[in-house]
Amino acid sequence: MISMASKEKINQVIYEYINRTHELFLRNRMPNQNDQDYFIDCPDCEKEKSLQYHTNHANAVNWYCVWSKCTFQFPPDLVPPSPEELASVFLYEEVLALKQRVDKLLDSSKR
Repeated sequence: MISMASKEKINQVIYEYINRTHELFLRNRMPNQNDQDYFIDCPDCEKEKSLQYHTNHANAVNWYCVWSKCTFQFPPDLVPPSPEELASVFLYEEVLALKQRVDKLLDSSKR
Protein backbone atom coordinates (compact mmCIF):
# COMPACT_ATOMS: atom_id res chain seq x y z
CA MET A 1 0.00 0.00 0.00
CA ILE A 2 1.21 3.50 -0.81
CA SER A 3 1.96 5.59 2.25
CA MET A 4 0.50 9.02 2.78
CA ALA A 5 3.65 10.07 4.67
CA SER A 6 5.63 12.79 2.98
CA LYS A 7 9.19 12.22 1.83
CA GLU A 8 10.31 14.97 4.22
CA LYS A 9 8.68 13.22 7.19
CA ILE A 10 10.21 9.90 6.17
CA ASN A 11 13.66 11.52 5.87
CA GLN A 12 13.18 13.16 9.28
CA VAL A 13 12.40 9.90 11.12
CA ILE A 14 15.31 8.14 9.38
CA TYR A 15 17.66 10.99 10.35
CA GLU A 16 16.49 10.77 13.98
CA TYR A 17 16.87 6.99 13.99
CA ILE A 18 20.42 7.11 12.60
CA ASN A 19 21.48 9.78 15.11
CA ARG A 20 19.90 7.88 18.03
CA THR A 21 21.57 4.65 16.89
CA HIS A 22 24.94 6.43 16.64
CA GLU A 23 24.57 7.83 20.16
CA LEU A 24 23.75 4.35 21.48
CA PHE A 25 26.74 2.91 19.64
CA LEU A 26 29.01 5.54 21.21
CA ARG A 27 27.75 4.38 24.60
CA ASN A 28 28.72 0.81 23.65
CA ARG A 29 25.12 -0.33 23.30
CA MET A 30 24.93 -2.91 20.57
CA PRO A 31 21.52 -3.47 18.99
CA ASN A 32 19.25 -6.39 19.60
CA GLN A 33 15.94 -7.05 17.95
CA ASN A 34 13.83 -6.33 21.04
CA ASP A 35 15.42 -3.04 22.06
CA GLN A 36 12.89 -0.27 21.47
CA ASP A 37 15.67 2.32 21.34
CA TYR A 38 16.28 1.06 17.80
CA PHE A 39 12.68 1.33 16.63
CA ILE A 40 11.60 4.17 14.32
CA ASP A 41 8.70 6.57 14.70
CA CYS A 42 6.14 5.80 12.02
CA PRO A 43 5.91 8.72 9.59
CA ASP A 44 2.45 7.57 8.47
CA CYS A 45 0.40 6.87 11.61
CA GLU A 46 2.84 8.97 13.70
CA LYS A 47 3.03 6.45 16.56
CA GLU A 48 6.27 6.77 18.48
CA LYS A 49 8.84 4.01 17.94
CA SER A 50 6.30 1.77 16.25
CA LEU A 51 8.37 0.71 13.24
CA GLN A 52 10.30 -2.43 13.99
CA TYR A 53 12.59 -4.44 11.81
CA HIS A 54 12.92 -8.16 11.33
CA THR A 55 15.12 -10.27 9.13
CA ASN A 56 13.38 -12.76 6.87
CA HIS A 57 14.75 -16.05 5.56
CA ALA A 58 16.56 -14.24 2.73
CA ASN A 59 18.29 -11.95 5.26
CA ALA A 60 16.40 -8.96 3.87
CA VAL A 61 15.59 -6.35 6.48
CA ASN A 62 11.96 -5.40 6.55
CA TRP A 63 10.49 -2.61 8.61
CA TYR A 64 6.86 -2.80 9.68
CA CYS A 65 4.55 -0.79 11.91
CA VAL A 66 3.19 -2.66 14.92
CA TRP A 67 -0.13 -0.82 14.75
CA SER A 68 -2.57 -3.16 13.04
CA LYS A 69 -4.34 -0.46 11.04
CA CYS A 70 -1.11 1.03 9.71
CA THR A 71 0.30 -0.46 6.53
CA PHE A 72 3.26 1.88 6.11
CA GLN A 73 6.17 0.64 4.02
CA PHE A 74 9.30 2.60 3.24
CA PRO A 75 9.69 3.51 -0.41
CA PRO A 76 12.42 1.29 -1.90
CA ASP A 77 14.86 4.19 -2.21
CA LEU A 78 14.41 5.23 1.44
CA VAL A 79 14.63 1.95 3.36
CA PRO A 80 16.90 2.62 6.34
CA PRO A 81 19.65 0.19 7.29
CA SER A 82 19.09 -2.15 10.22
CA PRO A 83 20.66 -1.29 13.58
CA GLU A 84 23.25 -4.02 12.99
CA GLU A 85 24.17 -2.54 9.62
CA LEU A 86 24.53 0.91 11.19
CA ALA A 87 26.70 -0.53 13.96
CA SER A 88 28.96 -1.97 11.25
CA VAL A 89 29.25 1.45 9.60
CA PHE A 90 30.04 3.16 12.92
CA LEU A 91 32.63 0.50 13.77
CA TYR A 92 34.21 0.97 10.34
CA GLU A 93 34.42 4.72 10.99
CA GLU A 94 36.22 4.02 14.30
CA VAL A 95 38.67 1.69 12.56
CA LEU A 96 39.38 4.32 9.89
CA ALA A 97 40.01 6.96 12.55
CA LEU A 98 42.38 4.61 14.38
CA LYS A 99 44.21 3.82 11.14
CA GLN A 100 44.64 7.53 10.42
CA ARG A 101 46.02 8.05 13.93
CA VAL A 102 48.49 5.17 13.51
CA ASP A 103 49.52 6.44 10.07
CA LYS A 104 50.12 9.90 11.53
CA LEU A 105 52.25 8.44 14.33
CA LEU A 106 54.26 6.42 11.84
CA ASP A 107 54.78 9.45 9.61
CA SER A 108 55.95 11.58 12.54
CA SER A 109 58.38 8.89 13.73
CA LYS A 110 60.10 8.90 10.30
CA ARG A 111 61.31 12.45 10.80
